[in-house]
Amino acid sequence: MCGVLLKENCVNKAYLSYLTALHRLPIENPTEDDLAQLFPHLTKAEAVEAFARAGGAGVASPPLRVRDTVHVILRVDYPGPHVFSVRAVRVKCAPPLGKAQPRVVEEFPYTERALRFANKHWRKKLIPDTWDKQLNINLHEAGETSPALVLFAAHKREVRELMQDRSHPQSEIFDAALVDVTLDPLVGHELSSGHQTYWISNCGYCGGSLGRVACTGCGSHNAGKLGSSNWHMPLSKKVVDFLRKSGHVFTRDPALAQEVEREVWFAVRQEQVKALYA
Repeated sequence: MCGVLLKENCVNKAYLSYLTALHRLPIENPTEDDLAQLFPHLTKAEAVEAFARAGGAGVASPPLRVRDTVHVILRVDYPGPHVFSVRAVRVKCAPPLGKAQPRVVEEFPYTERALRFANKHWRKKLIPDTWDKQLNINLHEAGETSPALVLFAAHKREVRELMQDRSHPQSEIFDAALVDVTLDPLVGHELSSGHQTYWISNCGYCGGSLGRVACTGCGSHNAGKLGSSNWHMPLSKKVVDFLRKSGHVFTRDPALAQEVEREVWFAVRQEQVKALYA
């Protein structure tokens, strides 16, 4: 998994050093070099000082993907001095109606320097928060209750609205609204900060939706009953492409599950037209 995350997120040395440090958390008895990597926007002396006082609300470190977001680094002293990132926080949100400036939601020590550092060193990687809700996808293999992979996806339309839209097959509707997708939980937490999150489960073999008993695509056994009987959507084309580029191998072409979805959608549309003119 680590190799996948590095492949997905590798941009430059400053970014990669910081990303690697975050993925090492929690770090027991961190050295000055560890702290300098976790707080790249500070001098080494400032980083040591920040760690010394990083209890309570914590200290801000730069975002990886989403503008106006920080990772909050906390210090915990039990059973020994550890440091870890507790959460990603949107520190500014869209301006209120009629206002020109974004509204500050939360403020942490060194917030502005953290935002400026990310903007200077990996500006092209950062995206504005333009989505409504987040959809997280658990990718399961047969008989496994824990997901093999977890995807975090942000969409520019409200997820419930997308679920109710029947103008096209659902996976195509979600594809059209997709803003960003990642396997990196740190980036996923940035995407979800300040947003309601929905969860669905899909098959890691074929991309089909997991039902209560089996995958609706290839029929692989779902002993954990992790799926839903109310909403079925195969992995979309963009998500499948992303997973393949990240190194995931499907044993059955996900296009087959997408074809079945389109056939079912078309059949339902035909019945609706018949009922309309009956």
